[in-house]
Amino acid sequence: MIDHFSIFTKGGIVLWSYTQAKLRGSPIDELIRAVLLEERRGENAFNYDMYTLKWAFANELELIFVVVYQKILSLLYIDELLEVVNQRFCENYGQSVKKLKEAIPNNHFVEFTDMFMKILSSLEAKTAKEKKDRSKGPRKFEDTEKGKKLGKEKAESPKSGRNKDDKDSADEVPSTPNNEGESEDQQPSDNTTASTETPAMETEEDAKQRKIRENIEKLKAKQQLKNSSSKTNLKTVSSPSLTSSEKKVAPKKGRDWGDKITKQDAEALDFSKRASSADLTNASKQERFISGPINLDDWGNMETEDPDIDEELIDIGKEKKEQKKGGWMSFLSGLAGNKALDKADLEPVIAAFRDHLITKNVAAEIAEKLCESVLTSLEGKKLGTFQGIKTTVRTALEDAVKRILTPKKNIDMLRDAMEAKKKGRPYVIVFVGVNGVGKSTNLAKVCSYLLQNEYSVLIAACDTFRAGAVEQLQEHCRRLHVELFEKGYRNDPTLIAVDAIASAKQNGKDVVLIDTAGRMQDNLPQMQALSKLVNTVNPDLVLFVGEALVGNEAVDQVSKFNRALIDLAKGREPRLIDGIILTKFDTIDDKVGAAISLVYTTGQPIVFLGVGQHYTDLKRLNVNVVTKALLKGS
Repeated sequence: MIDHFSIFTKGGIVLWSYTQAKLRGSPIDELIRAVLLEERRGENAFNYDMYTLKWAFANELELIFVVVYQKILSLLYIDELLEVVNQRFCENYGQSVKKLKEAIPNNHFVEFTDMFMKILSSLEAKTAKEKKDRSKGPRKFEDTEKGKKLGKEKAESPKSGRNKDDKDSADEVPSTPNNEGESEDQQPSDNTTASTETPAMETEEDAKQRKIRENIEKLKAKQQLKNSSSKTNLKTVSSPSLTSSEKKVAPKKGRDWGDKITKQDAEALDFSKRASSADLTNASKQERFISGPINLDDWGNMETEDPDIDEELIDIGKEKKEQKKGGWMSFLSGLAGNKALDKADLEPVIAAFRDHLITKNVAAEIAEKLCESVLTSLEGKKLGTFQGIKTTVRTALEDAVKRILTPKKNIDMLRDAMEAKKKGRPYVIVFVGVNGVGKSTNLAKVCSYLLQNEYSVLIAACDTFRAGAVEQLQEHCRRLHVELFEKGYRNDPTLIAVDAIASAKQNGKDVVLIDTAGRMQDNLPQMQALSKLVNTVNPDLVLFVGEALVGNEAVDQVSKFNRALIDLAKGREPRLIDGIILTKFDTIDDKVGAAISLVYTTGQPIVFLGVGQHYTDLKRLNVNVVTKALLKGS
């Protein structure tokens, strides 16, 4: 049994809902935030707390259908329920939805409840019956849908081949002479050979192809018979075995036209040239038909006197010509704004955009999911007047990228640091990431940014593994005139971080910046140490420092960092990555795909972009500029 079903517009207006059991939390709000706004519409389901949510779209009416049920249940009719409810609601209330603007009465679609209950009851009864039938044991193959279909096709298809049971009876049938005076057993036709080689059970498509081959062989045989008969007559006329009386036939006298015949009249009465050209034309056509490749377009213009020739051959040529006309008419109807987009129209264009995103350094997995989401949002929509499919897809993709990159929450270090200062504690930021991405350098840039806004800063050197890490921070602190808290190497980084926060609180520091060791996402001991530090300190902000140069690797890095923070929390509420600093952004030109990959994977915003080696080379992300660079050249 489902817990909730809701129908609402993409603008957030609820048109109709049904609640079987009171929901815990806000699963639909979480679906909108984590799936719809993050362009994950191509996914099959979404899990939230104890619930599983599935959804469907009516893009022409801009409606969303969502069903909520407990994930411990295995409800086999959910997909069919969404499809049927989508179809019935659009059929009955499609025009009403188009007319309604802003003010929609709460009880406007109340009569749909009875229809929904009938649909739900019917599907539940159908599922219960199928479950009961399965409990009785496996069905016979003949009783399955596939078995029934094959049985029907076998009954409709012509009998092909002889079974072993009727072999003896078939041998007793006397052979009937054919046109050449020989029995069929002595000279079996091509049709017989083809039929005996045909399997006892064949699909409709196989039967159709076999018929085409048999009819082509018939036409070839018939034409060869005509050619052979004409050659025989020709040999009879010019054969050297003719009698002497036949050889001494008097030559035919020419016509006597008198003196008044002109040259033009003679050419007009000369039928030999016209007959010769016609014969040559017919001969070339016959030769092309027999020995050359078969062109299905010719079937539409052929006339045959053979009653055995299947009419499907003629229909194939006509159908192909209609398809060519249909493609042009479809294009014109699309320009006129009457074309409803379907999956076949969108897939080639979507595939081209997916390849373009991958060339711009977007991870292949993310490019696939993003394009699938765009396809789902466009399927069923109608094109605007004189608007092409590519333009429509590009516009939808551009909007999707902007929605992904636009922060869902505002990370303002200055405001949050001020709030922490009012509470009498320092604002704590932890920098994490893999080796060599520039954590220490960008930590110094953030320190410079805070100092410019008149905040006092303490830097904690918690990278106790890499040689030279402490000395690097000492040089940054000397140049920035800030204090460094360090205890050398080979000490527990968690204890150093705790002591640094206590020291900052005691000395009245506003912000503590904690530097951690770079580590690969697959290094379990080091990931355990990082999880221990983050979950013990519980900082105000966890920043993941990543490179703009990586593609597929970015997804693997950030997802495994988050997974380690969750799995190694040891019963405490896990702290995940809160934001991203994207370094080396000045070296990638327009290959900005890593920004999309990181934000899409984490759902967290890009706080800063590193664009150089100076302390002031730190910028905010401009969504429009990045989107334009990403789609450049598409």
